[in-house]
Amino acid sequence: MPNVGAQISGAFSVLLTIAAIFLPHPPLKVLFLCLAAFAWVIASYLVWRDSLRSANETIEQLDAEIRRLKDFDESQEQLAEEKLKALNDDSIDAVCFLLHHGETEIQELEKHCSLQPGTRLFNDALQQARGVGFIIQVQAPVPGRASVKYSWKVKPEFESALRYLLAKRETKWFR
Repeated sequence: MPNVGAQISGAFSVLLTIAAIFLPHPPLKVLFLCLAAFAWVIASYLVWRDSLRSANETIEQLDAEIRRLKDFDESQEQLAEEKLKALNDDSIDAVCFLLHHGETEIQELEKHCSLQPGTRLFNDALQQARGVGFIIQVQAPVPGRASVKYSWKVKPEFESALRYLLAKRETKWFR
């Protein structure tokens, strides 16, 4: 729906500017230019106000749609929130990394970590997230070799709730 107030104010600002150009008296020119500037400010404000309202309505509609489409219940979200409070930033960053990258081998995880790989901080970050039950360590045999591949992944039962809760988080330690 067009903003009638903005259209009228915008038209007035043009008409007042034209009138100010052709008026012979300097005091009237100044008055009409001031009125034109005021009309322009009003028109700009009305356009801004309407676009802000429209953006806020869109955000509310999308938030409602997200809440409707969540594939986990409120109790699971609350449980995940409580467990997140028990984690430090390093561990939360590790969980975020695994959410975005899926199952990741330990060597690859070490490459993307700003903490010193193999140190207590790195190991504690993973173990703390494992301790609250957010991530699990996966061991898979390497075909044709007598070795095992170690990797980490987010537990499937927490994946949706964590994606929702950590969607806007910027990670510091794992990139």
